[in-house]
Amino acid sequence: SKEHFELKNYVASNPAKILKEDGLSALKVEYEFPTQDRADIVLEDKYGRIIGVEIELEVNDDDNQGPIQSIKYRRMLEWMFNTSPGDSRSFLVANKISRKIKKKCKVYGIEFFEVSAS
Repeated sequence: SKEHFELKNYVASNPAKILKEDGLSALKVEYEFPTQDRADIVLEDKYGRIIGVEIELEVNDDDNQGPIQSIKYRRMLEWMFNTSPGDSRSFLVANKISRKIKKKCKVYGIEFFEVSAS
């Protein structure tokens, strides 16, 4: 959708400022894996760790796809960038994320951010 495209490009345009973490830089928007999966954004943090970013507009209590995608991309990026297992991060970025999903993200090591492109 147009809104998804805008949010993705907004976050990629200045991830350090938008996600409030110094040293974040965008490596690629729409990173395509050999499996035909596509990470919305690939970032790198100030320590050189790779970050798979899943962009969603809204994540409600029963929306599992976004969090699962971010977990999957994290591990796939470790393989593709030849980094040590576990030496990566996964982000879920949306306009709105339910409290239930935020709780579950904490359990599975998914960092989450609520942002608006407007």
